[in-house]
Amino acid sequence: MKLVRTLILILLAVLFPKSADAQEAVVDTTHQKYSYAEMMEDIVGLRDRYQQYMSYEMRDTTYQGRVIPLIYFGNPEASRHIMIQAAMHAREYMSSQLVMAMLEHYLCQMEVATYAGKKLKDIFADICLVILPMVNPDGVEIAQKGAAGAVTEDVRKWARAQFMEGNEYDQIKANARGVDVNRNFKTGFGQDKYAKPSRNFYYYPGIKPYSEVETRLLMKVAREHLYTCFVNYHSKGNLIYYGSNAGSDEVNGAALRLTNIIRRQTGFKPIPPDKSPENGSWADDLEVFFNRPSATIEIGSKNPVPIEEFQKIYRRNLWVWADLAVNLHTILPYGFSEKHIYPLAVVAKKINLKTIAKDMVYERNAEYGVAIKNITPEITKKKKKKKKK
Repeated sequence: MKLVRTLILILLAVLFPKSADAQEAVVDTTHQKYSYAEMMEDIVGLRDRYQQYMSYEMRDTTYQGRVIPLIYFGNPEASRHIMIQAAMHAREYMSSQLVMAMLEHYLCQMEVATYAGKKLKDIFADICLVILPMVNPDGVEIAQKGAAGAVTEDVRKWARAQFMEGNEYDQIKANARGVDVNRNFKTGFGQDKYAKPSRNFYYYPGIKPYSEVETRLLMKVAREHLYTCFVNYHSKGNLIYYGSNAGSDEVNGAALRLTNIIRRQTGFKPIPPDKSPENGSWADDLEVFFNRPSATIEIGSKNPVPIEEFQKIYRRNLWVWADLAVNLHTILPYGFSEKHIYPLAVVAKKINLKTIAKDMVYERNAEYGVAIKNITPEITKKKKKKKKK
């Protein structure tokens, strides 16, 4: 019987070969630990297969030497942009797996699928999604592999010490320097009621705002385009946090409209900004400095999110991007344009990332035990003076 079944399968394969649309998926969504290395392989694989609709570039290097990728999906020259980020918190790595699987779905369906009566390729003809699929790869590696996920001995030693104090590896939120990236922004910095006083797996905001490579990269990417809105993927709770307690009523209203689009796809419960006091988060800075709405989608029932929950989460989130793209014009108030956002040069001056980075190049902090110049080597390079003849 087995031989007959095999022969039948071979015959069917010859008579009905797989079409391009039926080719094997790039992103594996069947296993628990979606790693940085696997994600990078997937990004290259998707780019090679769908380069007419996707490109990527390697951006800043983390403390442990991992380079953070930035993906462009849709038309890079589009007039409208949405910025998406995932895995800012280490233990929330399923958010990267979700974003990458969703990206593959859209890429392989661009020329055949429709949404709201329009082909996907037409929907995204003048819209670009700018995606940071794994903001905190150093932390993700520790969450998945424990101290072995660290590259340098100082981080391995610190991670082991945290474990000995009762902090489980798979619950880490921080980056490799023990800083919670989502508490390292300026608005409300250090005001989190759970804030830790020193390096920790959770809630340590850092020595000052924007002290981390990951934080500065987010702010740099946010300044590169005039985004309509920002979407953030975290876990857990199957909730949507929107807006900022420090933001204006106008922008928080836009954040609610953004959230309602996401809600009708996912069914997730919205949490208003007054339930989340400003605490140095990414959303706080977006609303205050960029005057643009954001929504944070919290997936899953616990951290790390069990792989058994993936398919249900995937189905609930799958068409969020298409719905946002089709209804992007409804999010911002009528007449809300460039004049309502700080010019990018003004944002740069307000945040002053360049000055912050320069000030920190030669700073040595006993708490970290390493010079920060090791984290941002590009800043330490000095121009060689030409010798006078």
